[in-house]
Amino acid sequence: MDSPVSQIKKLEENIKTAMRALPRKIGVDVIQFSKNSFRKQGWIGNVFHKWPGRKATGGKQGQKNRGRALLILTGRLRRSIKVLSIQGGTIRVGSNVPYARMHNYGYRGTVHVREHTRRRERSRSVTKAMGNSTVKAHTRKVNMPARRFLGDSPYLRKQIERTVAAEIMKAARNSRF
Repeated sequence: MDSPVSQIKKLEENIKTAMRALPRKIGVDVIQFSKNSFRKQGWIGNVFHKWPGRKATGGKQGQKNRGRALLILTGRLRRSIKVLSIQGGTIRVGSNVPYARMHNYGYRGTVHVREHTRRRERSRSVTKAMGNSTVKAHTRKVNMPARRFLGDSPYLRKQIERTVAAEIMKAARNSRF
C-alpha cells in the first residue's frame, strides 16, 4: 500500500492532467450546445426561445423555402463552429463565416451589394433574354431577426459545471485512496 504522501501526489497529478484536458472538453460541450440550437431551431437560455420564422414570400422562392429548417441550406454555418483558441483559462468558440454575426445577433440597416452576374436558365417572358445578365452595385435595406446559436447561456454554464465536476471526480477515483 502506498504512503499517504504518495497518494496525495498521485491525486495532485491526476487533477493536473484533468485540468489540462478540460479546455478541449469544454470546447466540445460549447460546440455541441451550438449545434443543438440548429437541431432544435432555437436557443436554450433559462427557457427555450424558438427562432423567429422566415418572412413569407411568394413565388418560386417561397415554395422552395417552405418547411425548410432556418439557417441551414448548405450546412456551412453549422459546420464552421469550432474552437478558435485556447489560452490559459479562456476558450474561444466561434465561426469564420462572414454572415455568422448577422444571423446570431440580428441586423437592421443597409448593406452594399456588389455588382454580380445573374444566371437565367429559362424565362416565361419573351422580353427577358435567356443567359446571363449583369446586376449593378446597389444598396439594400435589411431587417434580419436575431437567431442565436452561439453565446453565454445558463443552460450551457450548468453543462460546463457538470463536465468539470465529472472530470475531477474521475481524477479522484483514479487516485484510489
